[in-house]
Amino acid sequence: MKAIKLRRVLLALIIAMSILPRVQAETCPNEKITIFVQNGAEDGDGSFETPFGGLEEARDFIRKMKDAGHYPAKGVTVNFREGTYFTESGFQFDAADSGTEEGPVTYQAYGTEKVVFTGGVSLAVSEFKPPWDAAAIARIRPEVKNKILAIDLNTKGISSYGNLNPYGWGSHNFWASEGNYLANEMAAWMGFTPQLSEIEIFQDGQTMTLARYPNGTDMSSIKKLIDFGMHYEDWAWTVKTSDYSHYGTYTTPDGKPKVRWEDVYGFTVQGDDVFTERMKGWRNATDVWSYGYWSYNWADLAGKIKSFDFDEGTFTMHHPYVASYDPRPGQRFYFYNLLEELDIPGEWYLDRDSGILYFYPPSSADLTISLLEAPVFAVNGASNIEFRKFNLQAGRKQALWMNDAENILLELCEIGMFGDKAVWMDNASNFRCYSNYFYDVRTGGIWSDGGSVNTLTPSGNIYENNWFRNYSRDGRPTEAAFMLYGVGDTVRNNRIHDSDTSAFYTGAPELLIEYNEFYDIMRRMSDMGVGYGYKKHSARGVVLRHNYFHDIATDETNSDHTIIGMYGDEGFSGLSVLSNLFVNFKGRAIMLNGGRDWTVKHNVAVNTDSFGRITAFLGNYNLEEWGEEFGTDFDPYENNPLFEKYPHFSDLRSDEPMKPKYSVIKDNVLFNTAELDFKAFSDVPESYVRENNEIAASLVLTDDPGFEDMSGGNYIIKPDSRIYGRIPDFDAPDFKNMGLYTPWLAYHLRDSLAMATDRNLAYAGFTPIYVDEENRLVTPRLIDDRVYVPVRFIAERLGGSAEYDAEQNRAVIQLGGSGLDIDLSTGAITAGGAVLEGYSAVVDEDRTLVPVRAVEALGKTVTWYEEGIVIVGDGENGIQQEDKQLINELLRRLR
Repeated sequence: MKAIKLRRVLLALIIAMSILPRVQAETCPNEKITIFVQNGAEDGDGSFETPFGGLEEARDFIRKMKDAGHYPAKGVTVNFREGTYFTESGFQFDAADSGTEEGPVTYQAYGTEKVVFTGGVSLAVSEFKPPWDAAAIARIRPEVKNKILAIDLNTKGISSYGNLNPYGWGSHNFWASEGNYLANEMAAWMGFTPQLSEIEIFQDGQTMTLARYPNGTDMSSIKKLIDFGMHYEDWAWTVKTSDYSHYGTYTTPDGKPKVRWEDVYGFTVQGDDVFTERMKGWRNATDVWSYGYWSYNWADLAGKIKSFDFDEGTFTMHHPYVASYDPRPGQRFYFYNLLEELDIPGEWYLDRDSGILYFYPPSSADLTISLLEAPVFAVNGASNIEFRKFNLQAGRKQALWMNDAENILLELCEIGMFGDKAVWMDNASNFRCYSNYFYDVRTGGIWSDGGSVNTLTPSGNIYENNWFRNYSRDGRPTEAAFMLYGVGDTVRNNRIHDSDTSAFYTGAPELLIEYNEFYDIMRRMSDMGVGYGYKKHSARGVVLRHNYFHDIATDETNSDHTIIGMYGDEGFSGLSVLSNLFVNFKGRAIMLNGGRDWTVKHNVAVNTDSFGRITAFLGNYNLEEWGEEFGTDFDPYENNPLFEKYPHFSDLRSDEPMKPKYSVIKDNVLFNTAELDFKAFSDVPESYVRENNEIAASLVLTDDPGFEDMSGGNYIIKPDSRIYGRIPDFDAPDFKNMGLYTPWLAYHLRDSLAMATDRNLAYAGFTPIYVDEENRLVTPRLIDDRVYVPVRFIAERLGGSAEYDAEQNRAVIQLGGSGLDIDLSTGAITAGGAVLEGYSAVVDEDRTLVPVRAVEALGKTVTWYEEGIVIVGDGENGIQQEDKQLINELLRRLR
């Protein structure tokens, strides 16, 4: 307790005196400083009683401390008190805001309090009223006119709406990163803003739908292609440069467009008969947009409509289709941004000229409108910063953006309702992303980048125990939960589901992707993978092991282009697929589309359409374009560490580089699943593929392979399974440890009390509580190698009682039929009439503390862990000392 008092005194001195850093340094240079923030507080000093009023105030206080040379060796923790913190411009952190490895700067929600950082403003549905504009009313469908409400956003000070933007694979030559100067010019020419979403509406944590036809997940279909429209060379004012330092940027000799944007037009198609009839009601609509899988169920484009022919049932896109495929009959599309289709609860439409918002409310709950046009947290050139236990929501860009950042922690946060990705980074190292919940983000979860492919320097980035739900709600096939371009990234024990798109893309060497769970994804796609890698020969050392792919299906219409578990496309090479489990997968478990140097072993497929396919697809990969893979000023054929580490790589140029060779596919187990097949896609025969790869038949079983409980969904393979007799070295998929481990922690703590030394939080079951609600500075303490806890806390949390007898100076704990009698004058503890030898109570700060092991006399089990955790329960505790993931997760939650 004296240490706690000292911390409070030090903080008061530091804040109050003009020579604040010198006071701290001379008094206690190793002490950790704790600062408090309460939204809207004024004239605060950062103490618990008078906190700072916002993040910038706390950040700037830390800067002053650093400028004076007296940053505390153990770092600074900034505790935010409960509330909603609105930001108009986001929060910026640069090198001046860095902590140290031993003493990071931690920004976190305090204790169990809920802290929300939002880029959105609230609107009460009660403030809406029936529409008043006659022209707008005439456009609303008669059957819903009395259900639509409206509000003038100008009266609420909201005038920045953003622009609807084109996106998708079919727009990739005019959609680029915002750092691309020419892409910005092209965007301005077309009238949109790269990498910035428009205004969005949310209610009850759900994204409301910009009015569309058809509703929900339904789509119309193409009946006939009328005209492809302008080809790229006819309208584009760009040509690719050959200088790899500007690879992906484009220019013309005079830097000017070839034609006016107004004169550009895309393809014209005729819709199906139902669509043709419906579109006749859109004659007064303006600024209409369409999204579709126009050629294949991955070749998508969202763009503006140039014109309709209401008699013929055709429409012409304004944004051209930058693709080598024609739109095809049967492919699907829908329209959006139509007041005429505002016809079901949850839909909205904004008249961008007048600022009037029209809404069909599904409930009376308040709305949130996203306004923030910057990341909530932008970390540029900073290091050793932690963000913990925040709710981040309602921005048009990312929750967290990083550039040249190191040792950043994102932990136990809820991140959702963002118009871009949740996390974006350019060159981050040792980024740790633990136990976060990502939901309802628009363009994918995390873009990971770091390390060096030129030197095989790993990024150190770790993504563990995160939950991703609805992580690409626009359904863009080019976006995923993880876009992995950091060398040596680790993706472990994540749960990924509820999306139309892939779970991860691989684009860098030496990735480790293990123990993840994937389900209910890729619902509208085909010819794509849950995991997908494209072309690269340099992405060696990628390991995919012990992952659970289950209950995945698609409504795709291209019968020969199904979905795949792990898809290596057009020569993607060097991948190991080991001990994964595929269950109820309506597609192929794997596909090697021309790749080489794969290892595929010990995988189990149950009720899966096909184990997979290997092809002799030769592709169009040009080895001379390795500048795209390795960057500028680097000769990929000289001093490349990949040559030394990976067989067959140094001879790639002279060793038939386009042909599939050196893969090993064997010792896999199939139940109710078709065997691996071969398809040419070239003049290379199957015999060549089998001669140059080791491909053995899978173990195909017609009855239960020996699972613990297949009908009940338990796919642990029993030790006496006949698989081991057929494949003696079989490394079974580790089903028990796949997916999030948080549920396992909750299960083991269900009837227990968990606490840790010097932590003011404890867990009763899986509910966080304070050790002392009245004094939150009270923590379990280590005294003479024993953990001491407050008497009343331990008694009441175990279901008993604690009484104080002032007359006899005694405290009595009762639990069931047992009790402890504590003599406060001597510290002696008696149980059942006998003194507990070696145990004594202490009194400190008006609290009676007892050794936690004393409760073993009450029939409880006490388990001590070297990390400082104590778990008290009935019977044997299920968490073992070697269960480091569970222990670390509990420590995270007790901070």
